[in-house]
Amino acid sequence: MKRWILLAVLVVAASAGATVLVGNVPIGTEADPGSLFAKAKPRPSGPAGKLVVDGGAVHEFGVMSQQDEGGHTWTLRNEGKGDLVLTKLGSTCKCTIANLAEGDHVTIKPGGSTEVRLSWETKLVKGDFTQSATIGIENDPDLDQIDLTVTGKVAPPIVTVPEEGRIDLPSIPNDAPFHTNLAIASPDRPDLKIESIKVGRPDLISVTQTPLTEDEREHLRLSKGYRLDIEITPGSELTTFKDDLIIYTDHPKQRELPFVITGKIVGPISAVPSHLRAYNVPGRAGGEASVALWVRGQDETDFRVEKTPENLKVAVRPDDANLQATDKGRRYRMIVTIPPGTPPGLISGEVVLKTDHPKADTVKIPVDILVSDPD
Repeated sequence: MKRWILLAVLVVAASAGATVLVGNVPIGTEADPGSLFAKAKPRPSGPAGKLVVDGGAVHEFGVMSQQDEGGHTWTLRNEGKGDLVLTKLGSTCKCTIANLAEGDHVTIKPGGSTEVRLSWETKLVKGDFTQSATIGIENDPDLDQIDLTVTGKVAPPIVTVPEEGRIDLPSIPNDAPFHTNLAIASPDRPDLKIESIKVGRPDLISVTQTPLTEDEREHLRLSKGYRLDIEITPGSELTTFKDDLIIYTDHPKQRELPFVITGKIVGPISAVPSHLRAYNVPGRAGGEASVALWVRGQDETDFRVEKTPENLKVAVRPDDANLQATDKGRRYRMIVTIPPGTPPGLISGEVVLKTDHPKADTVKIPVDILVSDPD
């Protein structure tokens, strides 16, 4: 009986000892609060250091251009009484710690400091941008490591509205000027200056610049910028056109901003089709193609062929057979002949017609004809 009583006492004592043991095990750490048996960061046995980052660990650079480079330097100070040891653990960009490579160490004495510099390239990133470097810390009871981060936004050096480098205009009547506009600004250089503007045909296209109004800036979400007013003055020439517009700026990343302006000037003489295309015309036998011309505002119109692509013959004749009672004008047909024996290849150019119409003295019709091998 005494033996069983002794055994019971031993079991109870063992259970009590186990309770005391578990009660002294650390219940997780700041790094891993859910781990029952996680070890707390060992406190320094001697004087501890204390890391302070001047200006904070995050640097916001605002807005930068694409294909640009940036850099920022932090000063890391030791405000503790013991040494601090820093190690570069890794980074998403170029990072230097007192000129040490990754994995090397640098020691900061009490009251001392060192510098950490991050440099980065924006490349073709567009939008939010973040890069960072991780620094390991020894002998600071409050920090194991710290992430030094740069963040901001990356944008093209110059933005325009519309964005494309091409301005495609609708058909433009030749009896009045036509206007369109273009907004231009620089996200990273709000005080961008336009140094000059060049167009290929100043007789047809003119451009004037004015600062964006407050309403325009708010609507376009731009802090500053310019409005370019583009005026097309057609005249009496009916044709399609393609012209270059080049904007010269003082932005070091984009001195030139090229645009292509395309359009078609229409008037009292219409050509259908407006661009004559013919394919696989046999060179041995030759061939024929035609364009319908509809003239308004004049009972009879005299057409004179001033220019044709090489190897083509062009004539304009009345087309009264297709005239309809509802037509308010006169119909003609431009006949394009590819003579027999024409060498194979692409015939490309334009037919230029001179007329006696008071509001359309010139009609230009693009031509592309592919002549096949006569054999």
